[in-house]
Formats: sequence, C-alpha cells, structure tokens
Amino acid sequence: MSQRRTCNCSDCRQESEEAYGLAEIKFVGIEFDPNKISTQEQELNVHLAQNYKVMEHIPTATGLVFILGKFGKTNSDEQNQVRNLSSETTEEFSFGR
Repeated sequence: MSQRRTCNCSDCRQESEEAYGLAEIKFVGIEFDPNKISTQEQELNVHLAQNYKVMEHIPTATGLVFILGKFGKTNSDEQNQVRNLSSETTEEFSFGR
C-alpha cells in the first residue's frame, strides 16, 4: 500500500518524480559445448545474483541466448550516464546519413 505524500519539499518532489522500469538489458549465450557450458552457466548465475531477470530465451543452432533485464530507477545518475554514452556513440556513426 502506498502512502500519499503531503510534503512539498524539493526532496519529496524529486523522489516522487523517479520513474521505475527496465533499467538495463544483457544478452547471455549458452552453448551446449561441454568445454564452454560451465563458464557460461557461471556468467548467467552471476547476472541472476545481481537481480537480472530472464525476460526471454531464444534457441539457437548451438544453444540458447538469454535476454536478461534489470528493473529499477530509469532516471538515475547511472542511467543518465548510459544515455549520454549512447547518444555520443550514435553521433559517431551516421548510419548512412
């Protein structure tokens, strides 16, 4: 149950403006190769321990690709850094324009 805030201080206003949603995404491949599967399984488990959730899994010819999502604040400082990096990278590539 959420409580309605009656305070109008800047901290409360800023906190109430925070948006939550998909904050990060990762793709983790698992190959059904006895020499690789253990290491890839550990990588997947590390991400799951970091609160990533399996959003989808896609079969491939040699294994699976897991699409992982991490949910949280979407307007955090970390997200702003990712957005800034993304826009800088996009500007570097003209994509045929």
